[in-house]
Amino acid sequence: MKILYVSSEVVPFAKTGGLADVAGALPKSLEKLGHDVRVVMPKYKMINDAKYNIKKIIWDVRVPVGNKNEIAAIYEAKIPNSKVTIYFIENEKYFGREGLYQDNGVDYPDNLERFSFFCSAVAEFISNFNWKPEIVHCNDWQTALLIPLIKIKYNWPNVSTVYSIHNMGYLGLFPKDQINLTGFGWEMFTVDRLEFWDKISLAKAGIVFSDVISTVSDSYSKEIQTQEFGCGLDGLMKSRRNYLYGIVNGLDYEVWNPEKDPFIAKKYGVKSIPLKSENKKALQKANKLPTKSTVPLIGIISRECGYLEWKMMRVGSYLH
Repeated sequence: MKILYVSSEVVPFAKTGGLADVAGALPKSLEKLGHDVRVVMPKYKMINDAKYNIKKIIWDVRVPVGNKNEIAAIYEAKIPNSKVTIYFIENEKYFGREGLYQDNGVDYPDNLERFSFFCSAVAEFISNFNWKPEIVHCNDWQTALLIPLIKIKYNWPNVSTVYSIHNMGYLGLFPKDQINLTGFGWEMFTVDRLEFWDKISLAKAGIVFSDVISTVSDSYSKEIQTQEFGCGLDGLMKSRRNYLYGIVNGLDYEVWNPEKDPFIAKKYGVKSIPLKSENKKALQKANKLPTKSTVPLIGIISRECGYLEWKMMRVGSYLH
C-alpha cells in the first residue's frame, strides 16, 4: 500500500512529546512490512539540513489560506536508518520560529493559520505530485484539517483516511470568526462538523470525517467515550465507536535500547539484567531517596491534563 503519514513532529527532526516518537518509528516498521510509506511534516527552524541531508525539491507551491495565497517550498530527506522518504513543508513566516506550537509556554496566536496552511500545503503538494497515496494517516489536531480537505475540497479518489488521537485533551480550539482560515465557510461551523462550545475544534474535523479513528491503547479508546475523559466529545466518540480502534504504541528498539542508552547510569541487556539495579540506585540518589534494594521504585509517565483546561472552559461558558 501507498501510505502518507502526516505529523506536526517527527523524531529525530523535531519533538515535544510522544507523537514524535511514534511518527518517527511507525513509518519505518510499515516500510519493513513492504509498504511504500512517505512522511510529511513542517520544516521548523531547528531542523538541521546538513545533518540529515535535506534537499529542496520544489520551490513554490501556491497555498490558499483564507482570502490570500502563501508560498510553500518542499524539501526531501530520509528518516535516519531507514528507506522512508520524509517531506518538509517550508514557510518562513509560519515555521521559522524557535518553538513548534508555543513561545515561552504560550500558544502562538496564529496557530490556526499556521496549521491550516500546513494541511492545505500538503493537499496542494500531493495533488500535483507524481506519487499518490491510498491511505492518509493524520495525527492530532495540527493535521486533522487535512481529512475534510481531502474529502470535500480536493476530492482525492480512492483514498482512505485514518485519524490518530494521541491526547484527547488537546482539541485544537480557536475563535469561530477565524473559520475562513480553514479553507471552508460557515457551512462547516455546525455541531456535527467543526463547532464545539461556540469555538472551532480542529480535532473534531479528524474525528468526524476520517474513515477510521485510532488511539494509543484499547483502554484509552474506551476512556474517551466517557464523560470523564471524553473532553466534551464523548457523545461523538460513542457514535463513531464502530470505527474506533485502540492500538498500543510500540517501541523503536533502535532508540529505546538499554544496551546503548547514553542517558542511564549503567547499560545492561538480556544477559546482564542484574546491572539494571545500578540504574535504580542512581535514580534514587538523584531524587534524594533512600537507596534500598528492598524498596520498590515506580516511575509513571502520564498525560498532561488538557482535560482540566476543557473543564475550566466549560465552567466559564456557564458563568458568562
